[in-house]
Amino acid sequence: MTSESLSHYNSFFWPIMLMPSEQRKATMALYAFCRKVDNDIDELGGTKTALAEWRDECEQMYHGTPGRKVSQQLQPYLKEFNIQKEHLQAMLDGWEMDVNGDMAAPDRKTFELYCERVACAPGLMVLSILDCDTPSAQRVANAMGHALQRTNMLRDLAEDIRDGRLYVPQDLLKKVYLDENEPLDILRDPEKFITVRKLLGDEALRYYEHVDLYLTPELTRKMAPALLMRDVYWQQYRRIQRSGWKSQDKAKIIKASMTSLPMLLGRWSFYKMAA
Repeated sequence: MTSESLSHYNSFFWPIMLMPSEQRKATMALYAFCRKVDNDIDELGGTKTALAEWRDECEQMYHGTPGRKVSQQLQPYLKEFNIQKEHLQAMLDGWEMDVNGDMAAPDRKTFELYCERVACAPGLMVLSILDCDTPSAQRVANAMGHALQRTNMLRDLAEDIRDGRLYVPQDLLKKVYLDENEPLDILRDPEKFITVRKLLGDEALRYYEHVDLYLTPELTRKMAPALLMRDVYWQQYRRIQRSGWKSQDKAKIIKASMTSLPMLLGRWSFYKMAA
């Protein structure tokens, strides 16, 4: 994967570009692999066959010779950075939850498990690349994963509902007297849409606060790239919040969150000099 294929408007572009060379290459290879799997599953209509093929590919990366280019590019970094197979498998398990239809207004336990698999697991792999895979760093990465995933869900909520997906746990829907079996009802009632979005947003905010609570100066220095990613998503969250939780254009939210390079370099220096 090249820097050209990682769009300047991608939330992760500059945080990845500022990494040291080998860490940058490993992170880009991991990102390319995850994007390829996600896109393949979407393009094939979310089939279990596609998932099974990628599960086999994952096994081959650790115990053989993978057949796909993105897998071949990622394979050498798995050993170099001690990236655990269980985290890649967890991501595949998360995508399987989508394929199985488990994420249409899931119960709370299923919702949290999904976030752990599709958001926290990637964060734990990045910790290995950043050479700070400690219990303290894992707490930060898990809180960040939950915050960022909920921000994704907030940003994409209307679009996902139209596509038949409802990434909102049942207990939040019940607070506004919505039927989890009728996701389009949320779009028909703007006030309830706003309320559901705010409830989910409140959860995201608590996790953003947990990130800062768990950080130490040493972790701040080591996790600077991940914290820059957090900052980009925080800007998306704040834009949604400032709108009064109303529906907005996804592309505009993402573009507005792209911090200028001088400002981002300032944040980078701030994190790297944390004491």
